Amino acid sequence: MRKVVAIEYVTLNNVMEAPVWTQPYFSQDVGQFQDGHLHAASQLLLGRVTYEGMSEAWPQAPADEGGFAERINTMPKEVVTSQRGELTWNSTALHPDKLVQHVKALRQQDGANILIYGSGQVVRPLLQADLLDELHLLLCPVSVEEGKKLFEGKEVKLKPARQQGFSGGMTLLSFVPESA
Repeated sequence: MRKVVAIEYVTLNNVMEAPVWTQPYFSQDVGQFQDGHLHAASQLLLGRVTYEGMSEAWPQAPADEGGFAERINTMPKEVVTSQRGELTWNSTALHPDKLVQHVKALRQQDGANILIYGSGQVVRPLLQADLLDELHLLLCPVSVEEGKKLFEGKEVKLKPARQQGFSGGMTLLSFVPESA
């Protein structure tokens, strides 16, 4: 069974939206962490808003044979959304069906991890349905006035799995389902 892994940037006050506030804290070791997870995955699962931001940035990234930009631009991506529209980023498909049932089916397929970046509208229901195998929070030492929060709605119980400090000031907090 494939694992579903989510990586989220969050502030001290649980905001995940529009993470421009990460820039002062991003460091080479955070990049290596992200690169390792991207290369351990065979598919990206994104919400519409995250897709739109990433599809504007990554196709214009400088070529880096075998690196992060090449991998993210060439790997299969699915956008989970009820909105119709053109998806122009390479190897991207629209998946408007029911998220929880779709992810259950994806987990049964052969392949490496399914990776989710951002996409709170995708992560929240998967957390509540106990379909995330790993949740990695990259906590930035900043609080922002407003923005969508990662944890909203139903109670979710997780078990701590790992923590690590990064040289730029971010802290990694990793969790697995309480049942693991």
